[in-house]
Amino acid sequence: MFTSLYRNVIEAAPRGSKISVTSDVINDFFLIKIHNVSVIPDEFIDNFDQLFVTANNATGTGIGVYLAFLIIKELAGELYFHTSVSYGTTFYIKLPNKSACNQASVYTFRVES
Repeated sequence: MFTSLYRNVIEAAPRGSKISVTSDVINDFFLIKIHNVSVIPDEFIDNFDQLFVTANNATGTGIGVYLAFLIIKELAGELYFHTSVSYGTTFYIKLPNKSACNQASVYTFRVES
């Protein structure tokens, strides 16, 4: 699930740009955010939870985000995103917290390929 989302975020990011992955525990759920500086085109925004949606990638099948959406839904979670020209795009993954651990993590990496 995460691999599919990471792959989409990396493929959409401009070369040399940063991608950040953050996580936090808020009350009774985990919140994972994956951010890059790219903007999702308007024609794809309403179709992200559907099968075979792909943009700017001739080799992609369009199944990655849809598969992640189904898995997260099955786990009683939510997958949503915010995109804007001034901020870029952030995917939010909200999953129920079955444990009492309160840890937060931040990861940042640069797209080199």
